[in-house]
Amino acid sequence: MIAGAATAEPARKGSALAPVRLTFRAGSSICTAHVDGTQRSGFVRMRPPWAVSRASWSPGGKYAALLRGKSGLVVVDQRSRVLRHVIRHFSYGSEDPVWSPDGRWIAVEGGGHGSPIGIVPARGGGWAAWREVWSPGDLESGADSPTWTADSRHVAFAAHLFRPPSVEHGVYTVGIDGSGFRLLVPDAVMPAYSPDGLQLAYVRAGDIWVSDADGTNPRRVANGADARPAWSPRGRLIAFERIVDGHTSIYAVKPDGSGERVLVSSPRYNATMPSWRPPAPFHGGRRRPCP
Repeated sequence: MIAGAATAEPARKGSALAPVRLTFRAGSSICTAHVDGTQRSGFVRMRPPWAVSRASWSPGGKYAALLRGKSGLVVVDQRSRVLRHVIRHFSYGSEDPVWSPDGRWIAVEGGGHGSPIGIVPARGGGWAAWREVWSPGDLESGADSPTWTADSRHVAFAAHLFRPPSVEHGVYTVGIDGSGFRLLVPDAVMPAYSPDGLQLAYVRAGDIWVSDADGTNPRRVANGADARPAWSPRGRLIAFERIVDGHTSIYAVKPDGSGERVLVSSPRYNATMPSWRPPAPFHGGRRRPCP
């Protein structure tokens, strides 16, 4: 372990599981790394201008959902082979597909003006199986950054509501049946529930905050030009983006605000869109280089 490295989240003793991996976007590719940012390897690579989204791993860590260029929303295995197309032909870029904790659904923003939040079965089905759970109702507003409650019955997301002459930003929640729409945190974006569903991380005024799941008891845990908080599988770390001198790197901090450190920084690319792969069956195979 290197000095100051993050505490690892290994697989349970005696299991045939590979350890937790940090996943991040490196330019137009996706790479993975050890929990401390070392041992980086390539996962998905695309040629510009066809980029990829954040990768969202299935609960068992065997598959990832991501938006991949012209292919739309796809499910890939650990070797990045496309197993199925969930939704084809997004008209506008979406960046945040998120797998539900029960493994049944993938939540994703609809993309484009007036973008809604919807869910689609992880097994596929295309737009015919898409279920809209919330829509802003006008073309000037929109929503993004969905995140699931631990019971897979609700999603929270950032809504950007056009209220002339300004736009109101906030984190809202709604049931997957479309009921119970309400505000959780005003003036906040990019929410992320902790794995146990008891805490909520989000971005407010460029800082990372953590509150109780209902938005109460907020505390700032990182300050800077920060974005996209992502909880590690056991909730011990929050990875996030930080921009320093125009360059984006991946940092991590504990939920109490201690132990902040750099995980991934490279002069060759901006490291963005962190996510985590839980312990998963080890597939072997040759390690590919990260760009």
